[in-house]
Amino acid sequence: MRPARLALLLLLSSAPAPAFDEGVEAGLTIDRTHIDLDTGAELRITGATLFLTEELRPGFKLGLHGGALLLSQSGNAEAAGLEPTGFRLGVSAHGELFPQHRFGLAGTLSYSYLRAEDSDADRDLTIALHLARAELAGQLRLNGSRLQLGAYALHIDGDETLAGTPNRSRPLAADRGTGGFIQADLWVDPTGRVSLRLDGGARQAAALSFARLF
Repeated sequence: MRPARLALLLLLSSAPAPAFDEGVEAGLTIDRTHIDLDTGAELRITGATLFLTEELRPGFKLGLHGGALLLSQSGNAEAAGLEPTGFRLGVSAHGELFPQHRFGLAGTLSYSYLRAEDSDADRDLTIALHLARAELAGQLRLNGSRLQLGAYALHIDGDETLAGTPNRSRPLAADRGTGGFIQADLWVDPTGRVSLRLDGGARQAAALSFARLF
């Protein structure tokens, strides 16, 4: 390797990266998620979620999120034709190692509560879910952008209740518990970013986020 190339690689790996995500951040996420349930059905979640995060100390943030959602299922004949609408509320904690460098590590813990309802002439459907997720990612920071590649563990504990014909309640859980994701963050200016995230594994998901620091 030529000395000039070696010097460039050392510079990229050790030089401080611009810190664009310090402070209070507010934003909107639009997402579509498919989750295979242990009942054999596939749960589809379409949502618009507002979020707020605050950096309490360098490399550590706490967040709140909440918004509206639409649920649908395939492979569940008893709930066919019903598309419950409702809300999502949750909290998160996010930590980073080496936040000022090109290469770093990030970990996130998040919890969400989802509840949605729908009815027709014969049935009332209610779905309530507790979703917990832990993830770990490697990060590559460049000027004005960041790439993250990681893995996650997902736990779902919920209930589906049908009143009418039929009349029953059953627990809901994810058929799988792990997966991976890739996320690209682009800062359009020093306080605003756009992010695209794709998930595979336990949850097949795509999410687009718009955020701004205050």
